[in-house]
Amino acid sequence: MADIRKDGAAGARSCVCLAMVVADGVVREEETHKCYILGTFSSIIASQYPSFHDRLHLYVAVTDMRPGEHVGQIRMNYLDDEATPLLETHGPILSRTPIEVIELNFCFRGIVFPKPGALEIAFHVDDEVIQSRKLQLSLVCGKEGHDARAS
Repeated sequence: MADIRKDGAAGARSCVCLAMVVADGVVREEETHKCYILGTFSSIIASQYPSFHDRLHLYVAVTDMRPGEHVGQIRMNYLDDEATPLLETHGPILSRTPIEVIELNFCFRGIVFPKPGALEIAFHVDDEVIQSRKLQLSLVCGKEGHDARAS
């Protein structure tokens, strides 16, 4: 039986996403290689825009990936402007066996959000969108300062 891809076409899927979490930090313990996800959030509140956010981690866990080297990509854009990415990065992912769970930690530092609104963060493997999630940027009036805080 053929798998059905997100675009509706029949074919083999690239992999299965087990988790995609936005957080303040991700720590991998050296001895056990376990990942600890710290301070998860789905929105950022700032007193003004543009707003500076010091650090954002994106934890992604995938499995069922065919063996070999693949290209992983993260793309973040405003939902009302999908053509212009706010940030984008890519790199190699090595799969040794389909049953392996591959844990990835993307760290973005010094992000400037130009305006409030809804963002989409998408994870791609070999140019196929595997998983995406939303991140809401909101404006709170009456607060001093201009740094963002996650909630």
